[in-house]
Amino acid sequence: MPNFTEADKIQINDVLTGNKVDLDQELYEKLYDHFIRNGEMPYGVAKARTGDPVEWVHEHAHEVL
Repeated sequence: MPNFTEADKIQINDVLTGNKVDLDQELYEKLYDHFIRNGEMPYGVAKARTGDPVEWVHEHAHEVL
């Protein structure tokens, strides 16, 4: 499981509150890996067949706070 730092959590909070538009690529990949490894992200979304993985990660990022 990725170790989310305080800086990661601050960045997630900034995106959630609208102070920042998007996650940094490194943090997005960390979140994506976290949700895949935990079986939380549906396979079809992870493969961009039934949904957008970027949107999904943004919608669920609060779960690691």
